[in-house]
Amino acid sequence: MREATVSRPLRELAALVNEKVVSQKDPDRRYVGLEHLTAAASGLAGWASSSSSISTNGVFREGDTLFGKLRPNLRKCVIASFDGYCSTDILVLRPTEGTEPRFLGRVMQSEAVFGAAVRSAIGTKMPRTSWKELRNLQVHAPHPREQRRIAAILDTVDDAIRKTEQIIAKLKQVKQGLLHDLLTRGIDDNGELRDPVRHPEQFKNSPLGKIPNEWKVVRLGDDARIIHGYAFEGRFFSDRPEGPILLTPGNFHRNGGVYFTPGNTKYFAGRVPDGYTLAKGDLVTVMTDLSPRTLILGRTVVVEGNVALLLNQRIGKILTKHEGLWEIALLCHAMNDERVRQRIIRDATGTTVRHTSPSRMLNTVLARPDFSEQRQICEMLHHHDARERQELGLATKLRLLKKAIAEDLLTGRVRVTPLLEPAP
Repeated sequence: MREATVSRPLRELAALVNEKVVSQKDPDRRYVGLEHLTAAASGLAGWASSSSSISTNGVFREGDTLFGKLRPNLRKCVIASFDGYCSTDILVLRPTEGTEPRFLGRVMQSEAVFGAAVRSAIGTKMPRTSWKELRNLQVHAPHPREQRRIAAILDTVDDAIRKTEQIIAKLKQVKQGLLHDLLTRGIDDNGELRDPVRHPEQFKNSPLGKIPNEWKVVRLGDDARIIHGYAFEGRFFSDRPEGPILLTPGNFHRNGGVYFTPGNTKYFAGRVPDGYTLAKGDLVTVMTDLSPRTLILGRTVVVEGNVALLLNQRIGKILTKHEGLWEIALLCHAMNDERVRQRIIRDATGTTVRHTSPSRMLNTVLARPDFSEQRQICEMLHHHDARERQELGLATKLRLLKKAIAEDLLTGRVRVTPLLEPAP
């Protein structure tokens, strides 16, 4: 027979800790602010010294659940792994007798609790919830042995997600080093990276530093032309998807690639002139940068996906003059090389807003490998990117799996009975 679901109010699983400290804080204790709480994860993103906060702090101890009550839609909640102080915008919840601390943390990270927190939050710009609004929420609360097993299952999935994310971070670091080597040393006839230390005779001086003897130093204008974006009429701009997206400098990420969010996406509902619709595989670059540290000027991206994009003003489209000069993917990497970008930034005009032009960008100096070597370089990068995409896909699957498992276990839809407990 299936066990009946045990439902109890949150106040029976947790008690609110109201201990506060104003001065004479223990210098050995750490301080946790809202910025250190990760979104519904099991660990902190960091901490600060207790002296970093001069205001009143809450006091917590290892095993307490720290729940962000300010803007609960951000879903900030972790289980403390040490004793410390925290912002008063964080609820400190201590498990009651008979409640497994890790299970309490998982309950507070559940869809039911976050949904209740968002619905009960008061305020517009900075909405906040309270323990008073959450304490009577009915949640699944099985026997402590089953609580431990549920927490252990979710911990295992979290551990798999964490290890996958570490692999992704390592792959990104490796790619940066690999890309630098490929853009400065290239690949020899044996498919190996050239070695400037063991074989200095294989390299020559250039405006970009040492490059392989086989490579040519070219102006971008020798190999390509740039089409400047069109000044679309502002009266046809829309925040709603009433037409194709206007590609703007604000869509370019400082670390490469483009992204679209409700805050940086504009649509165009008017007539589009011929030649200003972008297609997959087009190469585009930023020619105006409003960021204070010139983080995106000259950033170059290959258009991907099937989203309809328009070549807007302040953006340039790079077209090679004929086939066999550049693999587009490698030309993109060459344009994003910091040595090249710094030259573009130096030649730009303006102080607060930095601006370049097609004519200035066409004077950019590049090191161009033979086309067959370009293909080898792109193939090596493709294999690395495929591995990274594989790990990103695995991380996405694990997050979806965790969400489904948590929903089943924390609502009692699927039970983990004491029979599953390992023998003593």
